Amino acid sequence: MVAASIFGYIGISFGLTILFVHLCKLESFGKPYLTPLSPLQFSGLKDTFLRFPIWSIRKFKGRLNAKK
Repeated sequence: MVAASIFGYIGISFGLTILFVHLCKLESFGKPYLTPLSPLQFSGLKDTFLRFPIWSIRKFKGRLNAKK
């Protein structure tokens, strides 16, 4: 809001860019916060935008293994 009030549309664009870069660098449980989108994984996009039946997305076993 500060960037938007000082710089207008350019401030909004710059602020959203900084926020998106921060979210891309953020990690949770050793995995990137935007996992299926940031390092693009087509297999992980199965349940990102549309909700598929649970029997088609049961491959959760190896997803949360922490990096070593």
